Amino acid sequence: MKKGPVITDPHKKWYEKSGHLIGKEYFLHAYGSIYVLAAEVVASLAAARNNRSVIYMELVSIDLLCLSFYISSQRS
Repeated sequence: MKKGPVITDPHKKWYEKSGHLIGKEYFLHAYGSIYVLAAEVVASLAAARNNRSVIYMELVSIDLLCLSFYISSQRS
């Protein structure tokens, strides 16, 4: 969870044009990445987890996963 001050100085990096509407502080909110996967994808990942080597970089892992499913769907 995250909250913080609204930047109203136009010379700052995260300047908020509508700062006067928001107030002095942003509301408490969640931030970060989220992935939505179909049940079939999750099931195939669970079945194949022992047969695949692990790639530790998250973005590369998701990109390669999507590419592999796209390629396999094109062959079918």
